Amino acid sequence: MPRKSTTTAPVFNIDEYRVARHYDEREIEMAGGETLHVTLLHLTTREAKGIPFTTKTKLQDAYEAAAPYITGWDLQAENLKTGASIDVPPPAEAGWEVLEMLDDATGSLVVLWLKNPAAMQLNSKVGKTDSTPSERTDAPSSANGTTAE
Repeated sequence: MPRKSTTTAPVFNIDEYRVARHYDEREIEMAGGETLHVTLLHLTTREAKGIPFTTKTKLQDAYEAAAPYITGWDLQAENLKTGASIDVPPPAEAGWEVLEMLDDATGSLVVLWLKNPAAMQLNSKVGKTDSTPSERTDAPSSANGTTAE
């Protein structure tokens, strides 16, 4: 009986590599008709799987996992004491808590665009969401939504 030859395939450790990073620009309609412009890191499958988001997931858990990937937005907030308006730093800079300044629907849309952009694009094309994809870019944006140079 002939012996089967065995070959050992090289082991590829994906933890030692990463693909080129890209950023996605999104426009999300908020309550009151305002549009939130958001810059999201385009995630790998592994990164997306790390964001919990089911009907049983606490929103805080999803926000904590998603925050490092939300690198820019044009969210403004009013100082309750002075009335001055400021740019709110994005979650990647300020932490997940700033996501709680959004209403639940807007915050959920931001997480869904990170977690499953293909489904969100399909939903926006058939009119099932109030958010749309913008152009993809290789440059991260600043906190106020403009592209950093």
